[in-house]
Amino acid sequence: MHYLISIIIPVYNTIDTLESCFNSIIRQAGADIQVIVVDDGSTDGSLQRALHLSAQHPSMEIYHKDNGGLSDARNYGILKATGQYLMFVDSDDTLDDHTLDSLRSVIMAHPEYDILEFGIKGKREITFAEHTYHDARRYWLEEKGYEHSYAWNKIYRRHLFTDISFPKGVVFEDVATIPSLLQKANVIATTPAGFYHYHFNPEGITEKAGGKEWRMLLGHHIKTLEWAFDNSDLAMQYYMRAVDCQITTSQLTGDRPTLPSHPIRLGPLSLKHKIKALAIKVVGLAALCRIYRLLSKQP
Repeated sequence: MHYLISIIIPVYNTIDTLESCFNSIIRQAGADIQVIVVDDGSTDGSLQRALHLSAQHPSMEIYHKDNGGLSDARNYGILKATGQYLMFVDSDDTLDDHTLDSLRSVIMAHPEYDILEFGIKGKREITFAEHTYHDARRYWLEEKGYEHSYAWNKIYRRHLFTDISFPKGVVFEDVATIPSLLQKANVIATTPAGFYHYHFNPEGITEKAGGKEWRMLLGHHIKTLEWAFDNSDLAMQYYMRAVDCQITTSQLTGDRPTLPSHPIRLGPLSLKHKIKALAIKVVGLAALCRIYRLLSKQP
């Protein structure tokens, strides 16, 4: 079977949300959509629920593997995928009605697109206009890709993953992986078509992250800054977001700053970031981190 899009759904202990997730996809998936479900060693009956639901939807492929984490489950699904394009949907999230039809129309009209990003509904709504980029840095800075560096609100040409995979044992794996995919893509586009519904999880890594996790996130941003920073106003905005990450990391771990220094300009920044940038110019990043660490210890 020649599929246009392979949708990969990693599953781990999400028995209560599987039906809504699957239904949101199956009711709009045509014959050119491959749906791959990877159970990552669930212990709550998710595999049995997935098998039961798939009996009503023969187009779904269910795989089971030992627990290896989200990255490992996604990578397993990529190996099983045969579509020209890949999508990822977390098993506690859903797709808006007509999203697949809309995205299918876009990529068929624009076969040159390697990555297509679409909107998000969740704690906040993110929408996109129709833009096309031939340079990863320009996309990252102009679209502020660092604010929505998620694997799941994008379509990717499958060959991008030939030598790129999600890193095992790493948190904030999307922030580690998306920049590599962007640099490999020839054409990156955004579209107002479709929405991915992100369902907030108070137990998720973003909400529960401690010092170790924040240190990893900072490392991802430091690596991305190596190619994304170009001394522009937009790059300075990204750099100050990395400063925020450095401050939080230092608060939680006591680490000395590892974020490389760059010439600071105040003009393009928000008021909050102007204050931090001015402090860096006056006392330096290390001293600013110490100040925040001391303030966080106040009763």
